[in-house]
Amino acid sequence: MLHGHTVPPVGGDTLFANQYAARDALPTELKGPCPLAIIDKRKIPAKEDT
Repeated sequence: MLHGHTVPPVGGDTLFANQYAARDALPTELKGPCPLAIIDKRKIPAKEDT
């Protein structure tokens, strides 16, 4: 959920970026797999306090 911290009294246009179009615009040599790993913290067991 998004919410505004500081909202102007008028205007405040919100811009969105299409990530599919951004990737499609990349040169072929830059379209490889993403080098970042996604970590799902729900699957990491919690450490017990000792």
